[in-house]
Amino acid sequence: MVHSPNGYVSAKGLKDRLKVINNFHDPKLAEKLNLGKDWLITDETPFDKRIAYHICEWDVLIDSSNMGYAEHKKIAESIKQNYDI
Repeated sequence: MVHSPNGYVSAKGLKDRLKVINNFHDPKLAEKLNLGKDWLITDETPFDKRIAYHICEWDVLIDSSNMGYAEHKKIAESIKQNYDI
C-alpha cells in the first residue's frame, strides 16, 4: 500500500520500495552472494541470522478487505509453488 490523495491504495513495486530500506535489504551482501535481481536479503536479525527472500506480485492488485476465497486460494497455491526455491 502507498499513500495517495485518496488514502492508501494498492500499488505495484513493493520489491523496489523494500530495496531502499536497510532492514529489508542489504545490497552489498546480495551482490557478494550473487543472489540475483529478484532476491532480497535482510539485515542481521537479533539472532545473528539473515533471511533471503523474493517478492511475488500479481498483475492485478486488490486491497485485502476485498479478498475472498479465490484470492486466499491463489495465495496458498503461490506459497506452495514457491516454498522450496
